[in-house]
Amino acid sequence: MAYVTLEQLRPYLISNAPSGRRISDLPLQLHGVETARFHGTAIAPDSLRVKSRRPGQVTRGQFTLADSPTQISVAPIVFGSLVVANNASLSKIYAENIDYTFDSLNTSLSIRQGGELTAGTVVTVWFEPYHLYIPNDDFTVDCDRAEIRRLASSAIGDGETVFLDFTPLYAPFSDDLLGAAITEANGLIEREIDPTGQFGADPTLSAAALCRALEIICRAAATRELSSGRDLDKITLAWIKLADDHSARADKLLRSFRPPVTSPSLPAIS
Repeated sequence: MAYVTLEQLRPYLISNAPSGRRISDLPLQLHGVETARFHGTAIAPDSLRVKSRRPGQVTRGQFTLADSPTQISVAPIVFGSLVVANNASLSKIYAENIDYTFDSLNTSLSIRQGGELTAGTVVTVWFEPYHLYIPNDDFTVDCDRAEIRRLASSAIGDGETVFLDFTPLYAPFSDDLLGAAITEANGLIEREIDPTGQFGADPTLSAAALCRALEIICRAAATRELSSGRDLDKITLAWIKLADDHSARADKLLRSFRPPVTSPSLPAIS
């Protein structure tokens, strides 16, 4: 008996959306052509950037700063490698977060108010750029599963440690999980209250089944967080608390359930 359906459940769930944060410089060692999982949830399509260091390849450039951010590189820059000075002789080195700020995502410098840099200042910069690998030439990625695989013809060396940049998605529940939760919730209600299916789509039973399905989904989400290895105890506890709340609501609805009153049947002439 279908006391709750997928269409009834979906409005209570959060849809896939960017998490609002970007993860940068995540190290991952790739072996052979084995698939490697690098994150616990899905990632935004086309957000993955795979890069590696090429020690000794230092780039130097000269730039005139403006009030707006000044981009200094097309390639991403190795963290901690940037040096900003007044000239090639390094007679004065400017300090990050005091004289300027650096946006690693857009590889741009911005003047910091109160520092020694102003619009029109010419600076010389040194940095170590990352080498970027090419999707479908060097690797393939499954964004839904956050899995990467090195290709046999890849420029990535077997056993090489690469660094990943990506934007996670808040993608908590697959359709398979939702379907299983609905099936289990409907089965629980049927076994507990309505084994003969006589009450049908009673509103109280539908609400109880919805709460049971949400409870199952929240416990699955807690289990996933525990198994992700990301040390997110507070999030795990929040999912467990939410599951307990849904369970208590379902119990309350079932305790107060009163079967629908049916009219007496007309007497039969024998």
